[in-house]
Amino acid sequence: MAAHTTQPRTLNWMLRPEPIIGCPNGLEYLKDLNQFQIEQVAKLPEEFSAWEKGSINAKRYIIKNSNGQLIYYAVQEASNASFFSSKIIFISIIDNLNKTVMKIEQELKCCRVLCFPNWFKSCSNKAKIEAPVGKSIGFIEQKFNLLRPFFYVYDENRKVMSKIEGPCCLVNGKLLNQSF
Repeated sequence: MAAHTTQPRTLNWMLRPEPIIGCPNGLEYLKDLNQFQIEQVAKLPEEFSAWEKGSINAKRYIIKNSNGQLIYYAVQEASNASFFSSKIIFISIIDNLNKTVMKIEQELKCCRVLCFPNWFKSCSNKAKIEAPVGKSIGFIEQKFNLLRPFFYVYDENRKVMSKIEGPCCLVNGKLLNQSF
């Protein structure tokens, strides 16, 4: 994810692919992608202003393919959490028709053992994925590793579909943008 926040600019949308049987509307874009870029923006374009009426603290993103063409917008909002409760993050993925094509819900657990998060299975972070909204298609779970993040992608039956191995995130004590 980009480290800086930019203002939206006129972007070219990726051409909408033909519908695919069995694929939720709006997710056809993902069929031919092997890479995408996510960039945080300060504000969404005016035609997506309905999404600006949410939380004042919402984070907004653009999702592009490797050619720089816009695929989706994303809006991230968080629930209020007390000191001892978990915080829930909601991410809406919005297509060029201004429709939510995917919803991601992640509970951020406050599990710290000796200042290291996610040491135990009960502290692992999971994100539930719905597409279309209201229909669970699976989830992603982060597994603990001292050197790098590992993410497992599961279908709705909890079968492992893929594994994403990330690079080591700390360089000279600083968090940097990383490519997975």
